[in-house]
Amino acid sequence: MLFMFGGARRRVKRVLHEALAIAVRSEDAYAEGRSICTAGYLAQQEGSWRESAATLRRAVELLKGQAREATLVIDFIGIMQLNNLRWLGELQKISEEFPPYLADARERGRQSQELLAQLTAGFLLPLCDDDPEAAEEIVAAAEQRIAGQSFNSQHLVALEVRLLILLYRGQGSRAWELYLQSKRALARADSLRVEFYRVLWCHLRAVVVLSGGQP
Repeated sequence: MLFMFGGARRRVKRVLHEALAIAVRSEDAYAEGRSICTAGYLAQQEGSWRESAATLRRAVELLKGQAREATLVIDFIGIMQLNNLRWLGELQKISEEFPPYLADARERGRQSQELLAQLTAGFLLPLCDDDPEAAEEIVAAAEQRIAGQSFNSQHLVALEVRLLILLYRGQGSRAWELYLQSKRALARADSLRVEFYRVLWCHLRAVVVLSGGQP
């Protein structure tokens, strides 16, 4: 949490190292898995996506068969792994790993995981098939589920996907209009207090500005 909101990386990693050492000494597999999961998350936030993926796989092995809470962590790790694949551009692996992840989330009634998986990686598959209409159906279904809620991280991801689809279609002016309409909500988004996501959104905004022909 310290890292997410601007804590010094060195301090955060020191605390994490101490927590992991305690978990190992205590032979607490759940705590060890949580600590390694956090290390994978930190690697992801630093842009070390292959390191993150490998670290998160270790965490899952430790967490399997642990307390009920471990299932929630494993679900979250699945979303992080889809993000790692997306940012690495591993579209073939997404096409292999996304369907079983989505089917499992649906079978267990994990609607939030299903929604995040669709917005994280699912929309990319129809775009790979040059089918932006199908991608729009995915984001529209997600937006319908979160309609009426105050602006949160799910709305933020849905907005990102909307903008990416418009850019894919070559509709830069519409993307710019949508961005302007969303500026007030973006200013209140807690997720954008995290440096990594601020960088992603600065990049996306720059692409939207250029595509929309803005000065």
